[in-house]
Amino acid sequence: MKCKVCGQELPERAKFCYACGAPIEDVPAPKKLEEPLGSPLTGGAVPMVPVAPPPRATRVEPRAVRVRAARAVHPGAAQGGMERRFRETMLDTDSFPEQDLPGARAHWGRHAADVEEGPVADETAPADVAEQVAAKGAGEETEVMDAVPEPSDREGAQPDAPAVAEQAPERRPVASSPLEEARSGFSGAMRDAFGDLPEVERGVPRGALVAALAVAALVVVALIGFVSTSWLGPLASPGTSAPEVQPPSDGSIAPLGEDEEDEAPDDGGTTLPEDAPEPRAALADYSWAELSQIADLIAAAGTDADAEDIAVEYNLCAADGSLDGSDTKDLELADGTTVAVRIAGFRHDELADGSGVAGITFIAEAPLAEMAMCPNSDKGSGWRDTTLREWMNGELMDLLPEELSGAVVTVSKLTNPVAGTGTEQIVTEDSLWLPSYSELTGTARSGSEPEGEQYQLFADLGVDGGGPNEALALDDGTYWWERSPDPSNEAWFMCVGPDGAAATSHRPATPNGVVAGFCL
Repeated sequence: MKCKVCGQELPERAKFCYACGAPIEDVPAPKKLEEPLGSPLTGGAVPMVPVAPPPRATRVEPRAVRVRAARAVHPGAAQGGMERRFRETMLDTDSFPEQDLPGARAHWGRHAADVEEGPVADETAPADVAEQVAAKGAGEETEVMDAVPEPSDREGAQPDAPAVAEQAPERRPVASSPLEEARSGFSGAMRDAFGDLPEVERGVPRGALVAALAVAALVVVALIGFVSTSWLGPLASPGTSAPEVQPPSDGSIAPLGEDEEDEAPDDGGTTLPEDAPEPRAALADYSWAELSQIADLIAAAGTDADAEDIAVEYNLCAADGSLDGSDTKDLELADGTTVAVRIAGFRHDELADGSGVAGITFIAEAPLAEMAMCPNSDKGSGWRDTTLREWMNGELMDLLPEELSGAVVTVSKLTNPVAGTGTEQIVTEDSLWLPSYSELTGTARSGSEPEGEQYQLFADLGVDGGGPNEALALDDGTYWWERSPDPSNEAWFMCVGPDGAAATSHRPATPNGVVAGFCL
């Protein structure tokens, strides 16, 4: 029987062509279930019964029948019996096309002699017993079966199998790629060596996979916990520190633990030298020698902020660094006069020798004496030529306690000239001096230049040049001198009135209070 489409020889009972997939028998066209009634319909006629649509045919691409090579299986095994029955019932070996069957092997029961005498020369001849029966006919079936040894004789026949393989012509399957060729050769060699083995299921058992995933999860959790609680993680304790790494041994870096100086713990305060005075509760508790040492520490500070920290640590100002004038220290002169002095500022005045700044500036709270600026009104060019300046840096210095007079430093003071004598400011070097108008108020009179910056004490007390200032008023209501000449009157000097107004002026021959200032 041939295919009507491609002409391929087919078995008798084949339904489809194994080559092109065309059906062998024609499928009859579907018939209608019932013919419609005659038309036109009468009024009492039964309506036409709907006819079912014809079945929808779908072209099926059948897979071509694969002819398997004969396998060396025991004739009585289940697999061998199934293959034999398939060939006897479904295939007609006489009409089936001859094909090159790669991988064909000799049967277990064949000996070298059987191979030489049998139809081995015909490479397409089947090696299976069932195929031999189909080829020789029913009359030769008994002879072929007799040639197959019993299972008990197979042990002696197995050693001859390699000889049969050597005599048989070498056959290689047609492979579409080198990989398939290698795979086919390996499969044939394995079958020749071990025969047909049951196929082993590939993959990992589910239980083993679950166990492996559980172990991996435990390892990940343990690693995360270790990293989180170490010095690198966010859950580390506050006292945990990073491990120290030993420097290289080439000598470029000193090993750990060698040449390391003990550093003082940073407690947020200022580190004081070992020979520095002990902090005390108030200004009055310090001696002048101790205040001189503290002034040196403040002057040597790197910044004003560091100087303020030292002053706070010694309780010379408030915790925020401000001054209110309430903390004072008594100054007793050699003639028995006692006057309270207070701190006016830190690091404010320049040293006369240009080496830096004075650490602490003091200003008396009350007059040390009452004197005229110039008794004969011969004021010269201003503060530099006054008799009061000469007395303060001479006789008054001699009245200071020896402990204080040796600690007082000479500073530079800036003063405007007397009106009408020039515009260039005059610099004097003074140990004791009078404050200027701008040092008290922070401003300058109209027509004049500032004579130094305002001291912190008066700035914190809110002193300005606009009118009376309670912080500048003396308790006895007396006037006291400023070293600034009156810019509007060449014959007068500035002074502070009883109400604390710093813009008052008097003739230089008028006796007024002498409120002295000095620096340590």
